[in-house]
Amino acid sequence: ALVIEVGRDRSLRVNGRSPLLVRYRYDILGQKFEGAGHTWHDGWGSLGEDARVAVLVDRDEPSRNLLHLPPPPRM
Repeated sequence: ALVIEVGRDRSLRVNGRSPLLVRYRYDILGQKFEGAGHTWHDGWGSLGEDARVAVLVDRDEPSRNLLHLPPPPRM
C-alpha cells in the first residue's frame, strides 16, 4: 500500500503519549481502497508520503484491511 499521511493521533492518549496514525491507499483488481492504522513505534514517524507499507486484506471483503508494521529497524 502507498502511504498518504503520517502524523500523531492526538485524539488518543495512553500514559501521556499519542500513537502515530498512518493513512494509506491500495488497489485490488482495479478498485481503490483507503485504510489507516496506529503504531506506538516512533521509528515509523519517518515514513514519508509515497512510502510503501504492508497491508493485510480480507480476500472476501477487500475493504477490510489491517496495517502490518513490524517494529522499525534499530538505528
